[in-house]
Amino acid sequence: VYSDPIFEEYVEVLLRPSLRLEPDAALELLLLFAEVGEHASSSEEISPEMVGTDFPDVDDVPFYTAALVERCPLITGNRKLFPKSGPVEILTPARAMASIAK
Repeated sequence: VYSDPIFEEYVEVLLRPSLRLEPDAALELLLLFAEVGEHASSSEEISPEMVGTDFPDVDDVPFYTAALVERCPLITGNRKLFPKSGPVEILTPARAMASIAK
């Protein structure tokens, strides 16, 4: 699940010189992401205030709202950035993989 702000952030991150990704490889990954991902366009209409919780970093709100709109878990390696409770289930990658394996 992604939204335009999430996709824009991924473009910026994947093209950072510190990642040492070939631009063609980064572009290929972005195109795959857009092709197979679910676009949560209405998530962009939800503000942090509408979510009703505080975020340490406002840049994480698009990830939460996309999961909220699409009614899916949010998978992250840093659970501390998201609310401990609420309408969105926050999973670590290991926990998500374990739930898929069931």
